[in-house]
Amino acid sequence: MQRGVDSMQRPTDLFKFSNDEGSVKENEYGLWASDPEYYDCGVVSYSKDFKVVPVKCDDKAMYMCEKKEEPCRHSYIRYIDYYGKCLVVIPDKENYMYAGVQCDNSKGHLFAYKSSDDTRSVASAIYSSVTIDGGIYAGLQKKSTGEWVYENGAKETSDSRWDSDDDREKDCGVYRFKRDGTLALFSMDCDMQHRVLCVGKSNSWEN
Repeated sequence: MQRGVDSMQRPTDLFKFSNDEGSVKENEYGLWASDPEYYDCGVVSYSKDFKVVPVKCDDKAMYMCEKKEEPCRHSYIRYIDYYGKCLVVIPDKENYMYAGVQCDNSKGHLFAYKSSDDTRSVASAIYSSVTIDGGIYAGLQKKSTGEWVYENGAKETSDSRWDSDDDREKDCGVYRFKRDGTLALFSMDCDMQHRVLCVGKSNSWEN
């Protein structure tokens, strides 16, 4: 988001969201971590409970792109569905203008963080992206019977390991972070690119 200007190029009290997704008055935006009076942009801070910290638009920061068009994937950008939002966190630090250009080049746009309704998606994307690069395949797949089975043949029968809002409609299980920083299982398309977790087998050698 960026502070708007009037016809005389003077700063106004309106902040405009990217991708022409509207605007909000400075004092009506409920996600500020501090007073934005002397600043013209904002960045999300996980240390501030995913509130928005006012910054100068020339300051560089990591940024988040959103892809609205289906499917939620890209040939080389790792977009992932986080609670209904197709997002990717780009670790390269850029200023507001260049970050917007980079998102556009990735078939997306800078994510418009409008309200606390989006916090769950934002938090999950940030935690998962900066720690486990979006998610980790759990070696868990849904069979035609609807059962979830690990590669070693064990069945996953515990509801508590799954995110409570996941509908389990996809066919592969992925570990990802929730807003509270805890790991949970999420169902994902099996052709999505994620990291994998491997278990080594010990070998006994005889002389």
